[in-house]
Amino acid sequence: RDRDNSQFSIRSEAKVSRLDENAMIVIVRDISERVKVFEAEKKVLFETTSRLKDAEANRFTRHEVKNGLLAAIGLYETLCDAQRSQLTSVQRSIARPSSMTKLASLGIDAE
Repeated sequence: RDRDNSQFSIRSEAKVSRLDENAMIVIVRDISERVKVFEAEKKVLFETTSRLKDAEANRFTRHEVKNGLLAAIGLYETLCDAQRSQLTSVQRSIARPSSMTKLASLGIDAE
């Protein structure tokens, strides 16, 4: 018991040695500090491992997002090129009248 009459536990280990038939030695050691240090090291190791796993997951996620964005940009550029070529062909047909239009402009009825 502590000074204020509260209870606390002590981690201990015991080693028993028999000297002869009527005598034995028992050695009891307090290992509370050793257990506290072990638990603290275990906690630090767990937190470090968790941070490393989170960092790896973040790197993977950023990589996947970047690849998705690059694919979308590539698709956008392909669509823009297709639209430009379509507009260019429409502009060419407007600039160069068809043969029917040319015949009509010459006063020839093509029908």
